[in-house]
Amino acid sequence: MRGLGRSFGARTVLRDIEWEIAPCAVIALVGPSGSGKSTLLRVRQKARKPFSRRCGRSRSARR
Repeated sequence: MRGLGRSFGARTVLRDIEWEIAPCAVIALVGPSGSGKSTLLRVRQKARKPFSRRCGRSRSARR
């Protein structure tokens, strides 16, 4: 995704965010309180159409 951003009134909290995450990847979003982690995830969710995907091993996969 490219060019994600979010403003609240005159205050820009996210600007020109670009990221690429592989399908089914497990990620961690880490940062101090108030740094925009939740806002980033909400903006990303609204930018993509809802989808469904199952990830993980098949039932027949060996451990």
